[in-house]
Amino acid sequence: MEQNTSRSNSYPDEPPPAKSRRIARACLQCRGRKQRCLPLGENAGFGVACRRCKRHGVACSFEADQDPIVAAGADASLLGSIEDRLKDHERRLAKLETKRPRPLHGDSQIRSPSPLLSTALSQEELGSSGPREAPAGSPFDRSPWDDRQQVSNIDAVDLGPPISTLRSLGAMHGYQRAFELENSALNTTRSYEQAAQYGPYDPISNGILTMNEASRAIYVFFHHCHPMAPVLSESLQSQAGALRAERPMLFLTLCSIGTRFWHTNDTITHNWPAWHPKCSELAVLLDKAVSQLLLRPTPHDVHLDSVVVLLLYAQWMPYGKQAFQDSDNRSQATRLKRPLSRYNDISAWAVLGLAARYAAILDLGRGAIAPFRRPQPTITHDDMSKLRIWFNLLTCDWNLMLSSSLPSTLDPTEGATIARTFGAHPIAQQPNDLRYAALVELVSISHSVLETNKEFTARRLNAVGLRKFNIACDDWERHWKPILRSTHFQHVHLPFTSLRWCRLALNSAVLGPYLSSITQDSIQPSHLWVLEALETSLTAAIQIIFCVSTLGHDQVWSLDAQNTSTVPIEPFVVDKVTLERLSYAVDSTWVSYTFAVTFLAFCYVKGAVNDELRLRCLTSASSTHNVAPQSPRTSSLLARLLRLALDLFDTMCQGSTFPLAQELQGVVKDCVLLLLTEDGDNRNNGDQVDTTGVQSLFDQMMDPGFEWPVFTEDWDIEGGTPLI
Repeated sequence: MEQNTSRSNSYPDEPPPAKSRRIARACLQCRGRKQRCLPLGENAGFGVACRRCKRHGVACSFEADQDPIVAAGADASLLGSIEDRLKDHERRLAKLETKRPRPLHGDSQIRSPSPLLSTALSQEELGSSGPREAPAGSPFDRSPWDDRQQVSNIDAVDLGPPISTLRSLGAMHGYQRAFELENSALNTTRSYEQAAQYGPYDPISNGILTMNEASRAIYVFFHHCHPMAPVLSESLQSQAGALRAERPMLFLTLCSIGTRFWHTNDTITHNWPAWHPKCSELAVLLDKAVSQLLLRPTPHDVHLDSVVVLLLYAQWMPYGKQAFQDSDNRSQATRLKRPLSRYNDISAWAVLGLAARYAAILDLGRGAIAPFRRPQPTITHDDMSKLRIWFNLLTCDWNLMLSSSLPSTLDPTEGATIARTFGAHPIAQQPNDLRYAALVELVSISHSVLETNKEFTARRLNAVGLRKFNIACDDWERHWKPILRSTHFQHVHLPFTSLRWCRLALNSAVLGPYLSSITQDSIQPSHLWVLEALETSLTAAIQIIFCVSTLGHDQVWSLDAQNTSTVPIEPFVVDKVTLERLSYAVDSTWVSYTFAVTFLAFCYVKGAVNDELRLRCLTSASSTHNVAPQSPRTSSLLARLLRLALDLFDTMCQGSTFPLAQELQGVVKDCVLLLLTEDGDNRNNGDQVDTTGVQSLFDQMMDPGFEWPVFTEDWDIEGGTPLI
């Protein structure tokens, strides 16, 4: 008892006794019998029964004894294991924190805590006693939605731009709560782990595509569409899994474009593309993803992929759907739904303007060009990828200026100085990068002329500026034609398709007064520079249409509107292989083809040319060629080109894959029907052209107005139903 008393009164700081002696105590069995316990000995080990219990064969409590030193070691081992697990969790959390996007320039490194950690800390601090209330009348009451991090030391925050400084103090952090709520809604249809890994706009997690279908869609894009606008690295073609995990918005965009040109067979051979059954659902998902870049952008969205996604969106816009009344059936019960293109000047200008804004924040222009001013061995694949994106943005901005007269916003001068270094680099993608280098030089030529002329919006050059532009284009063509002419399908690829369009757009801009509805019929341009502009425009328009014929591959390069010997006498027949390749072109391609047809028709209707597209002021009055108001002869160059254009659009519009071509097909048909009153041998050459109808058609095409998409039908606001 004295021993027990002294042990109970010992202080907790004192070390425990070295070892309990078995000789000083009895086992429970012997103590219960009030008999003397006979231990085995003073040095007997632990876990051995006493002699009395061993002799009688009964259980002894000594058998359950453990060495206190061993027990203490086991406890230490358990604590060590817990400590190792805690350190492992800390390492994993630190690794996750490093994967968060870096703040923009001027932002401090102070970050808001992870939502999971914030929740855990809140629960730990609250405990079981409920929320702690702030003192009454405290000026620091916080809203339940205020989850910003409080900065304890303001000295750690750098003074930068106002919003950046406020973000460093925990404000304007990027609507984290909205993102959490959106993820919570997605958990009803798919696992949280998958949503966190691939994001809310993953077409596979949303059940729209399988991984095999997504890989095929990306293959279709790179194999067919990408050569028309080579903005990406071709190595991404075989990295569908990596794109899905690391670049989800780009993955969705490529899938959306690829499913527009779907091949039904598994081998993906050369056949006519069709819609993928889930193409419309992908369009809805892509609209929601892209709308976030405009309606709810955060600093986390400012990266190169956002620029690429907007560029691809502007060049291959998703299709909407609107209801149209069948012209042959007036019944309201019969309504035909077909997909419609959203592409127009305003929509493209808005999307490209947003892409230019993101590029400006990233300082993409200077950052992409700088590596190419250093020695070539220092240029990396990432440098090449950045410059491709910048070049694509430059060319899209330039092409939209040519098509719509909307102002150009980017300066290609610096890019043109290193374009040939980019195109000829050993790690360049050939021939696409070389084509881009040539195109950027062409963009710089037109930009410098327009800048000198101070006519960025109207596209109208004076006599000196237009002559300077045409001479520069001739020099450019003489340099690049021997280099690129032998490349595969070059006659329907940039940069020469862009050269024809640039010549037509800028030269035809000065002809507006001679083709407008307010002038009298058959007014001939008298100034020499205007005649040169008319001749250049006619040649460019003829080449744009003629390049899709079976003869275009070889003879489009030398075709001249005013040189009869350069015009083939063989029939103009649409080349199906060329047309199939052209079917994957960007949306603006069909604007150039349609305008070329319309321009030729108006030059004839207004009396500027005869039916052989020769300038009337340079032909004799006794010429046998027809002129307006007579219809063109069946064998004339104008009639052959009009029928070729009509065959082109009729072939393209056999399916539902090309809505923009279907919409513009009506303009081409109107031109053909108004000029060629009858087809075949039964047509009377004395029939007159309906100049009033053609003029109204021209005025309609030159109208700067546009049609907005129907909001309730093009955008799925309520429940995510397909557009188609």
